[in-house]
Amino acid sequence: MSMKKLVVAVVVFLASFSSLFSQGSDSNKEEPFLFSDFLMGPYLFIEHIEYDAVMLFGYRFGYEANDKLGFLVEYAVGQQEDEFNTTGLTHHASLQARYFIAPKESKLRTYAYAGGGFLEFKAFTHDNYGLGYYAGLGVEINMSKSIKGFVEPRYLRISKSGWNMYNNTFSGKTEIGVFWGVRVKF
Repeated sequence: MSMKKLVVAVVVFLASFSSLFSQGSDSNKEEPFLFSDFLMGPYLFIEHIEYDAVMLFGYRFGYEANDKLGFLVEYAVGQQEDEFNTTGLTHHASLQARYFIAPKESKLRTYAYAGGGFLEFKAFTHDNYGLGYYAGLGVEINMSKSIKGFVEPRYLRISKSGWNMYNNTFSGKTEIGVFWGVRVKF
């Protein structure tokens, strides 16, 4: 899938939910709000590629449209060595949509999520660029009205984007990851 097709698909996906944003609100419903996530966690490369695992640290900015639906922009970066002991950076920038399963009042609020975006292994022996698509289930722990903790295991699929430095792609690799962190509502 080309980057242009991916952008068009994301715009159509977001536009399909525009009616949710413009609906009238009941007195019981909380207004839509913005939030920030500070996160960390590993991507564990279980199918062999040049990198065994990477601990990522990142930031997300999100919009919770109603009690069931939210959208996020995520960026995470980590540093590790490849199998040739060359140090490099792994970047992952993505868009995410989530659907809350448990009600907002729950102490442990579960949700399903899916997303995808750019994944880059840069400054290693062989630089690789690609797309990473993921899906998973998460749980949000209410610590106060505006601060929450979360844990999100994810299934990650890495596919090539069409270019890499040495024709050494990581097409079609299945991986897993786990993120945890703090969510701040504002």
